[in-house]
Amino acid sequence: MPAPDWVNEDRVPYSFQPVSTRKYRGNRLAGTSMLVATSNALNITLQEWQRPLYHAAFRILNFFRRQSPGVREKAQCLRLEAVLSGELVTENMAGERTKVRAGHYQLTKEEQFLIHGKKGRDCHYFVSYYPHELIKEFGIDNFKFTPGPLPIPEQMAKVIHEALHNPYDASLHELYYQTLLRDLFFIHLTAARVELPTTLTEEDIATVYRADAFLSEDLSEHYSIEEISSKVGTNSFKLKKGFRAIFQMGVFGRLLSKRMEYAKLLLETTLKPIKEIALETGYETVAGFITAFRKRYGMTPLDWREEKTGYLRQSENDEEEG
Repeated sequence: MPAPDWVNEDRVPYSFQPVSTRKYRGNRLAGTSMLVATSNALNITLQEWQRPLYHAAFRILNFFRRQSPGVREKAQCLRLEAVLSGELVTENMAGERTKVRAGHYQLTKEEQFLIHGKKGRDCHYFVSYYPHELIKEFGIDNFKFTPGPLPIPEQMAKVIHEALHNPYDASLHELYYQTLLRDLFFIHLTAARVELPTTLTEEDIATVYRADAFLSEDLSEHYSIEEISSKVGTNSFKLKKGFRAIFQMGVFGRLLSKRMEYAKLLLETTLKPIKEIALETGYETVAGFITAFRKRYGMTPLDWREEKTGYLRQSENDEEEG
């Protein structure tokens, strides 16, 4: 399935160039190259995984001033667009606008549309495509089309987070992304609709999800509440209040949960040594990582790996490696 065409306000196509990801530390859609187009008004970063029936993408729009690039899809299909940070404001050819804020997603069939952005209103969003042939392959002839915007269910958020921290070997990418797209569609069909707290404004909710996406970008980093608050344009009191209202846990509790989920994924899908997993999930010592893991799951990381995968450690001292 071909990627869409992007044009500027003068309808001149953007020129995308591949860039190295060697030192890139943000979210990555494994197995894809990174393409970037830059102008004095907008920077577009694309990561696209494409096959005849399967297409997933992670896109970042950085606006330096007000700009409305045009997008034209090359194939008619349903799209699920999940906004991780910022907001996605689109306008179809009939002049109808839709705003999807961070923490929300929409289903859309629009083939040609504008994206409106302002200076400082960056947008990070994940897209999964569903052509008619693929939906038919799912065995679904008819389903209720709920365009949204809808709050992202936690299960959907976890699937997208895993996709952007994919540890699987390249030989498994084909199967992985096929499963990913099916999972996201299944979650949309079956997940209970999320009720967001009415005590927070839309702007507050979007800020919390922006901070949540920021935490996810690099789980090995260590930030203070004040640094995170400054990064997303709020204060520490409002940020802590928002996290407890939406996620029922504090900022660092949420970060710990993300680190532990990623640690489990690495333990179950790789043979990386415990020291490396500890560093990737933000722990400076193996002992600290093992203690945190045991406290959360009631067993050591290698016990978890052995139980879930059948992998047998070489010795009882393997957990102390490094």
